[in-house]
Amino acid sequence: MTDGEKRRERIVKLLEESETPVSGTRLAAKLGVSRQIIVQDVALLRAENRHILSTYQGYVLETAVAERGAVRVFRVSHDTKDTLDELQTIVDYGGRVLDVFVEHPLYGQIRADLIIGSRLEAAQFVEQMEASLAQPLKLLTDGHHYHTVTAPSERHLDLIGQELERKGYLLPEA
Repeated sequence: MTDGEKRRERIVKLLEESETPVSGTRLAAKLGVSRQIIVQDVALLRAENRHILSTYQGYVLETAVAERGAVRVFRVSHDTKDTLDELQTIVDYGGRVLDVFVEHPLYGQIRADLIIGSRLEAAQFVEQMEASLAQPLKLLTDGHHYHTVTAPSERHLDLIGQELERKGYLLPEA
């Protein structure tokens, strides 16, 4: 086994052992390589069908996220100023926001992993969005976007949907 193969197996092991996303910088420090090497290693692992998600907080194994329970996709729309409220509404009812995606008329589906499971993580995401001056994906589609949400049960997902609808964020399925 080459040094690179050993390092990639170590990356997978570190992600398996972590309960939270692990940043590329942290992985690089633990393994004594540059962050760019970690980015390349993650790309190679993905090419080997290792399901590693890249979130704003770092890397996480998709299997660790998927073990949460029931899953539903919500079609939503709101002003950018309501992003924090939308995300906190989902987590307040036991949900975890796995991603955000839009259906672009030219490029098709554009998706970004989020993995937001608490009010604090939602606030950190919005702070990072505002600090970076980056525009959310929803601006590509007049505010319409989707979130894949996991929760302990279908009942939790029903409550999330009801609250998103009450707040005017939930859209009917297209």
